[in-house]
Amino acid sequence: MADFHRLKEALADRYALERELGAGGMATVYLAHDQRHNRKVAIKVMNFDSVAMNPTDGAAAFDVSENGTLAYLPVSSYVKETKLVLVDRRGNESRALPVSDRYDHPRLSPEGGRIAVDVRSANSLGDIWVFHVGRSGGLRLTAEGGRDFGAEWTPDGRELIYSSEHPFFDLYRRAADASRPAEPLLTGGFDRYPGSVSADGRLFAFSLAAPGGELWTVQLRGPPAPARYFANGFNLAHPTLSPDGRWMAYDSDESGRVEVYAQSYPNASVKRWKVSPANGSEPMWTRGGRELVYRKGDSVMAVSVDLENGRSGPPRPLFAGPYPDNPGWTRPRSYDVSRDGERFLVMKLPAEQSRPRIAVVLNWFAELRAKVPR
Repeated sequence: MADFHRLKEALADRYALERELGAGGMATVYLAHDQRHNRKVAIKVMNFDSVAMNPTDGAAAFDVSENGTLAYLPVSSYVKETKLVLVDRRGNESRALPVSDRYDHPRLSPEGGRIAVDVRSANSLGDIWVFHVGRSGGLRLTAEGGRDFGAEWTPDGRELIYSSEHPFFDLYRRAADASRPAEPLLTGGFDRYPGSVSADGRLFAFSLAAPGGELWTVQLRGPPAPARYFANGFNLAHPTLSPDGRWMAYDSDESGRVEVYAQSYPNASVKRWKVSPANGSEPMWTRGGRELVYRKGDSVMAVSVDLENGRSGPPRPLFAGPYPDNPGWTRPRSYDVSRDGERFLVMKLPAEQSRPRIAVVLNWFAELRAKVPR
């Protein structure tokens, strides 16, 4: 019943939802009144756990032909259970959590003993959980109707800042032990995707969809004051400030593929250079700013950085494996690195994976017509 009322509120501007007509394995059909055209209609709501969907932009993997044939990608072929593992710079691996699940965006706490991670379940598009490293039975930090994702730790380990669907992806903050309710940081107007917290805890960098991805910051102390940092008409994502606060690293698709860039901060016009020569995403600073690490497919790369002169050396691979990355600008990071730069928290795909499949439903229009009262 709670789902019915949430759907009724969401559609109220156009449709007056009346009752459920029927439900199947992949969808639920409702009777509604189309207030614009003054007629009865049937609204079919796809079960999000049946049809694959990217929750950050709402794109669902299905299509319908003119003769009523429906084809869709099941979520089981899109969202995989993964392990969370810790990998050192030589590729040696250990379990970070004992249980596999539908994880995304794992983040190590500053002291390295806790993990904040998105978990998608059968009745949720995604919520944020906090676990102690090596233990199951974590703390569910969010439990609202929309999607919550991309939590970033503050340097003291006391708070998490994340995106929450209301219906825009707004920025919220909450105590990491859930001792206080969530508080809005920035809301409304455009979607906001998490970037990172500055080393001094004063700023939060994020991407704003306005359209494309612009890079912004907001003050975390005192009244929140958002400030536009940089935009060039391309999709910019995963912004992270250097420990000394003088450089911003991020990724951009301006070259036709996603690459890592570093740029002066707060004045973006002083200097800018490309860090990755051939594909790269999700940069993070390590070793006090003397190094940047980033993802290149299933590999983790590293480059030495000269913060004084604003330049970097050639990239070198650290390790590779069945560790999925998240190069999309609307998606949070796929990994994290410890403060000393020695351990990496990554998701690991299972050794044996089921082959992706596409489901086809014939005469789908006939099924819809059968549900609509005459």
